[in-house]
Amino acid sequence: MSNALAIAAVTATLRNLINRRLNDDAGSGSVTAKPPDKARDNREGTNQINLFLYRTHHNNGFQSGRHLALNLYYLVTAYGQNDDDILAHQLLGLAMQTLHEFPVLNPADIRTALGESDLQNQVEKVKISPLSLNLEEISKMWSTFQTQYRISAAYEATVVLIDSRRKGAALPVLSIGSRLTSGKESGIQVFGNATAPQVPFPTLTSTVFPSEQTSLQLGQSFVLRGYQLSSTTNTQVQFKHTLRTTPIELATTTTPEGDLQVTLAPSNNPWLAGSYTLSVTGESNGSSFTTNALPFSLAPTITLATQTLTANNRQLTLDCQPPVWLWRRSDRPDRLRGQTVSLLVDQQELLPLPDSLPELDKEPTQVDPQPSEQVTSLTFDLSKVSPGSHFVRLRVDGIDSLIIDWSASPIAFDPQQQVTVQ
Repeated sequence: MSNALAIAAVTATLRNLINRRLNDDAGSGSVTAKPPDKARDNREGTNQINLFLYRTHHNNGFQSGRHLALNLYYLVTAYGQNDDDILAHQLLGLAMQTLHEFPVLNPADIRTALGESDLQNQVEKVKISPLSLNLEEISKMWSTFQTQYRISAAYEATVVLIDSRRKGAALPVLSIGSRLTSGKESGIQVFGNATAPQVPFPTLTSTVFPSEQTSLQLGQSFVLRGYQLSSTTNTQVQFKHTLRTTPIELATTTTPEGDLQVTLAPSNNPWLAGSYTLSVTGESNGSSFTTNALPFSLAPTITLATQTLTANNRQLTLDCQPPVWLWRRSDRPDRLRGQTVSLLVDQQELLPLPDSLPELDKEPTQVDPQPSEQVTSLTFDLSKVSPGSHFVRLRVDGIDSLIIDWSASPIAFDPQQQVTVQ
């Protein structure tokens, strides 16, 4: 996820992309982000492309209590040197060509434009698509600007996910409904048409995790369900993370039901805790295939250095596997960079102590985190936590470490994830 700088990050990234093309093709010029009535102030003698954010809209499909989901709407207007309209049309075509060639914002470009936004770590990529505005919409828009109409192009950027700053998160619910004699809960019953469509090619429909987990840890296995999977060969699952240029590939086995089973092998794979997308590749009927992608969450596994904190030492150190991408800047040692990492102590949310993190002289330019930027040991200050026993969870990019002991009967919170503050 990203922070409140995400909107500015989209604007800055689009501006950089257009400005790069403008300087390469037109030789000179500027890209601004002003209201149309102010865009041309004192710039009559230059080539100019103006990128104006004229509207934000809530995206209900991604909206949740954890984050704010937004679609952004931009108006692109061009001005030629010395108000040459033919040249302005050339510049508008250049801008539109650039946005057509970059329909998805690259994390590396976002990091260069405004890395502090953390938008480059968002699992759902920001997509850029053109909008067709009718004459009435265009007339209303330019009337609002109270300036002379110019030929323009409109674009939508979706989706931008901004993390909520509201502190705390309730512990997960252990059961829903009454428990049956089998030990399982009755839950909510839903009935519908179970007839499967006749899909002619391998397609994924769902992931099935052990017990009732919503995410997995390294070493665990899970099942992939879908259509036309049992007849495939040489199948592998590709796990893609926004911070990795190369996906992690794991072999599969076929279950008696025709599903695919995968084990998250921890060795020799550059895992990072957080969010992924997965898809299956292989051969079917003599041809290679790649299925659709599904979201996947890899939960961090934590081990507490101690489960009792005394009044003289309220700092809690824990080991995290797999590692997280986190560091601090030497010029701003109080500011953490990389993935979004926090410790949930009951309903309080704490950030890692900067002194426990590696220090870098400059912002990394590569997408793949280097070993010096990856962290397995984190320290948190619990001095403001009230005395008593508290369950703790590590949250990485919105994915929490697993706190429920599914082997207990009835299920309960894992006592190894509890700390006592004296």
